[in-house]
Amino acid sequence: MTYLIKKILGGFLKYSLPILILVQANPVSAQRIKTVKGKSLQGHYKYNDSIDSIHQIKEDEDKYYYFYKGIEFYLRSMYVPARECFERVISLNDSNDAAYAYLSRIAFINNNEKDGIKFLKMAIKRDSVNYWYKNELSSYYMKKRDFGNAVSILKKMTEEFKGKPEIYYNLFYIYASTGNTEKAGRTLDSIEQIMGKNEDTAEKRLSLFQMKHDYKGALDYLLSYDRKEKSAKIETMIGDLYNSSNNDSAAIRYYNAALDKEPSYLPALYKRAEFYRASSDYPNFFESVYPVFSNPEIPVEFKSEYLRQIFKTSGFITTQYRKQSDSLVSAYLNSNPADSSANYISAGYFSEMGDKKRAAIILKNYNALVSNETTATHYLSFIYYTKDWPLLEKEAGKASERYPHSAGLLELYGEAQAMNGNYHGAIINFSKLEKFYHSQKDTEHLKQIYSVLGDAYHSIKENRKAYSYYKKALKIDPYFALVLNNYAYDLTLDKKQLKKACEMARIAVEKEPDNPSFLDTYAWALHTSGNSLDAKAHMRHAMLYGGDKSFTILDHYAEILFALKEYDLAFIYWEKALPLDKDNILPAKIKLRKGQRTRQEAAKK
Repeated sequence: MTYLIKKILGGFLKYSLPILILVQANPVSAQRIKTVKGKSLQGHYKYNDSIDSIHQIKEDEDKYYYFYKGIEFYLRSMYVPARECFERVISLNDSNDAAYAYLSRIAFINNNEKDGIKFLKMAIKRDSVNYWYKNELSSYYMKKRDFGNAVSILKKMTEEFKGKPEIYYNLFYIYASTGNTEKAGRTLDSIEQIMGKNEDTAEKRLSLFQMKHDYKGALDYLLSYDRKEKSAKIETMIGDLYNSSNNDSAAIRYYNAALDKEPSYLPALYKRAEFYRASSDYPNFFESVYPVFSNPEIPVEFKSEYLRQIFKTSGFITTQYRKQSDSLVSAYLNSNPADSSANYISAGYFSEMGDKKRAAIILKNYNALVSNETTATHYLSFIYYTKDWPLLEKEAGKASERYPHSAGLLELYGEAQAMNGNYHGAIINFSKLEKFYHSQKDTEHLKQIYSVLGDAYHSIKENRKAYSYYKKALKIDPYFALVLNNYAYDLTLDKKQLKKACEMARIAVEKEPDNPSFLDTYAWALHTSGNSLDAKAHMRHAMLYGGDKSFTILDHYAEILFALKEYDLAFIYWEKALPLDKDNILPAKIKLRKGQRTRQEAAKK
């Protein structure tokens, strides 16, 4: 697997005042904003230019001109000239509160909090009845967790701007977050006087009961609320309270009551399903959760994350509930057919369950539906993972024609051709990649391509070209273990430059000492050089790290043992290799070696 394929697989709420707020704060500006005109300053300024003399662009005694130009610069994120425009406004009219507000914004953008606060307070001083300025100042203090100053401002605002619930909400947040449940409760009373009782105030009231660990008070309050006004949200909250106290039947009763009112109410669907999952009641769990995953109106992000969670549960997916799990994933995919996460998670699920054919179909259909280079790459990478080389060659060929400039798709195509024995086709495609990466001066990819081309040329017995490509790769990286191994193995098979082969194989093993393939190469090079005893030691190491799963390594080990006259052990390893003998070459070899053993033993006598 080459390098590229491995990569494939695998407020002062931001200190922003709306412009309309500033226009409202300055009625004269609002009256003139449609009528004041002047040449655009675009082209006269770059981002960090300075306004040493803005009147050089347009001489105008109208003090509002600089204000509008300041706004223009500000909206174009040109803060230096914007600041200087507003400073000019103030020099002409120190009572312009909006200019100070803009200067405050610019200071905060530049992380100059000291000036930000100073200018905002000047704006408030010049327009003491401006709600937005004071709200921004209190928000700043809340963000800094300077609750003392924030409360001081907000309490004054409750007197100045009666009937604005957001002021009380901010006070409630401060009191609740600092654990002052008494003041938080009185503040909530004020909100309810303005807005009346509603689901939001009920939820906040519940949070206060929970802070005081008053389970009975919370339950009595919510039950009383629900008797007066039935609500799916409130009934779900009641279900949660019963669930937390292990009153299972009451919890389910209220979750069901919530869903009777709103059948697609997500919190109740989720809580009921989670109740059954926590109880390992999987029949009821699947029945409860199926409507969630089959409903296209429920956000796919929620469903994707929920699936990830439940699949992590130990013992969740079992043979007993495999049918239900499959149906759940299918419903999820069918309700979100064009969503990438739905397709990839579903394909991953079926692949994990051993149904790789179904996983491939999902990715193929998604690729056909969305049809871009990324979806094609994911589809082909999955086929690569399944090792269906004929299908990969067919599909990668189509994709490479459709996206001829994609190096990743071309590499997958070449890999498939090589695995199918179509070495000439692979050489054509990898030669294209060689030219591409050479033009990009991308040596990391280039050495990989040289490695593959070396292997391909050796497979068609063009050894001189093969060795030239191996040398090119080693020129880039003299310690490229894969090339050192392959080059050494090919030299050993050709029985050429065996000393060089042994040295390259040794370096490869030093780089990856537990790689059974590298150990086999080194051992075979030693054995071919006449050093079977050292070869045996490396083969024993290879056996410990998976070499006993390879026909070639088992055969080589048996040959080395036979050369050392350890006949019984040699035939044991040939017997182990028989089930892996796809070409059925061992029976004849074993017969031959047994005859040789008989003759050698007879000669001794």
